[in-house]
Amino acid sequence: MSSKVQRSRKNRSKSTLPPETLLRPRLDAWWHDDRWLQRADEDLSADLDVLLRGVRPQMFLGALLKAYQGAGPLPQKRLDEFLPAWLRDHGLFSLLQEGIARGSFTGPDHVLAQRWAGATGVELVVPAVALQADPFFRGYYYGDGSQAVVFILWYRDRNRTSVQGFNFLIDHNPPWEGAVKDIIAFPSRDPRTAIREWITSWESRGQMPLQQVSAAEARRRVIEALDCNRRHNIRLPADLIAQRERFLRHVLTLPAGDDEPAFTAADFDALSQVGERPEAIMHFEKTVGRRVRMDDGKELLIMGADRDWDDDF
Repeated sequence: MSSKVQRSRKNRSKSTLPPETLLRPRLDAWWHDDRWLQRADEDLSADLDVLLRGVRPQMFLGALLKAYQGAGPLPQKRLDEFLPAWLRDHGLFSLLQEGIARGSFTGPDHVLAQRWAGATGVELVVPAVALQADPFFRGYYYGDGSQAVVFILWYRDRNRTSVQGFNFLIDHNPPWEGAVKDIIAFPSRDPRTAIREWITSWESRGQMPLQQVSAAEARRRVIEALDCNRRHNIRLPADLIAQRERFLRHVLTLPAGDDEPAFTAADFDALSQVGERPEAIMHFEKTVGRRVRMDDGKELLIMGADRDWDDDF
C-alpha cells in the first residue's frame, strides 16, 4: 500500500472525530502553553475561530468556562485581555447573557460568566421570558431508600391555565447508585386534570404517598441524581436528552442551593454523549436480572424479569 493512500486513510479517520471530543483537551493544551499565550490577540482569536466550527455554541461556552478555571493565574490574566471581546464579536454574548438570566450557570461558572459579561462593555439585558412570573407550579417527591421519584410541574402559559411536567425515576440500587434511570415528559393539561392524572393516579397504585416539595428541593433532588449519573458513568436517558430545552428552561432555572452539585447546560450536553446507556442497563434488568442492595449492605442478584416502577409509567 502506497504512503499516499495510507496518509489519505489516516486523514479521513481524523476527520470523523466529533469536534466536541477535541474541544476541552485542545483548550487545556493551549492555555497551559506559554508560547501560545504569548501570541498576538488576532492569532489567539483565529485558533478559537477554528475550534468553534461544528461545535454547539452552548457546549463551546461551557468548555471555555471550565477550561479557564483550570488554568493558572498568569494564563487567566492573558485570557482576560481578549476573551470577553472575542465572545462579543462572535455572537456568544447573547448566549452568555441568556444563560445568566436563566440560571444555567451555577457556582464558579456563574461568577465567571457575570465577570465576562461585565467586561464586554455591553449592557446586560434580562430576556423578557426571565421577567415573567415564576412558572413553577408544584414539585413532589417520594423515596423508600431503594428507589425515588421526583415530579416537577410548571405553568406553560401566562394565564396559568395549562401545565406540563417531568417525572424523574431514580434508582439507588447498583449499578445506578442514585442516578436518574428514566423520565416521563407529561403533555399539556389544565392544573386540576394534571394533578388527577399524574399525582393522584400515582399514589393510588400502592403505598407510595408523594410529599409536596419546594422548587429548590425538587431541583436539588434531580441535580443530585444527575450528579450520580455523571459519577457512575451513566448517560442521560434518551427521553431526557430529547427534552433538553424544556429541562434547561424549567428545571435548571429553579433556585439552586449552596450545597448542591454544580450542573450546567454544558454538563447536560456532555452526559448526553458519554457513559453507558440506561436503556441498555434496564433491558438487562428486565430480561436477565437486576441487582438489589439489602439492608445489611450485601448485593442480591434477582434473576429473571421483574416488575419495576418504570413498568407502571
